[in-house]
Amino acid sequence: MTYQKQGGDRYANYIGVNQRIQSAKKDILSVVTTDPILFAGSDVFGYVRATITLNDGRMATAIASFRLNATAGAQKTHPFEDAESSAIGRALAFLGYHVDKAIASAEEVQEAHAREEEDAQLEQERATAQSHKEKLELGRSAVREMIAECQAYGIKPDSYPKFRKIVDMSVDELRAFYRWMDGEIKSAQQAVQSAPDEDLDQLHEEVMATAAEMGVK
Repeated sequence: MTYQKQGGDRYANYIGVNQRIQSAKKDILSVVTTDPILFAGSDVFGYVRATITLNDGRMATAIASFRLNATAGAQKTHPFEDAESSAIGRALAFLGYHVDKAIASAEEVQEAHAREEEDAQLEQERATAQSHKEKLELGRSAVREMIAECQAYGIKPDSYPKFRKIVDMSVDELRAFYRWMDGEIKSAQQAVQSAPDEDLDQLHEEVMATAAEMGVK
């Protein structure tokens, strides 16, 4: 009997550890497992070793890894027990029990897939966070440029109804603030276009003077 995952046959080619134990229980003399051992330099990754001795004197040793920060799969709640079961399953496979399809047990392969999915999710979260950070930086840069242009027209950015520090604004708030300033500038430009010529000259001088004070060229 092979291991089946509900909803599909993804693990149909793998045998469950319990099936190997059932097949070998009359032949087993002893099963010895070590305490969990962390890999050198790691606080979360480690392994468990299992050694099985049969009545006929044959013996096999296998290891299986665990991770203490798993967020999915059996190792999320029982990392040591899961690794121990997988190590026992591999040792039995080395002794020839149900190796017609694979050495790895169904539980081991399922845990590996859970790790892959977890790593993919973490990578996606990191990419999303990086993208959000880049959007914030681009938004802040665009808003700062628009603020300088507003000041050149004599528009006070802090008169924006929802004004607050740029570094405290979200991406959506930066967009809204940018659109508000853009609208104010367009209104100022329209006012300039409709002003008499003598007023335009005076306004031009005032804008250039303001820009010079700000260092805007």
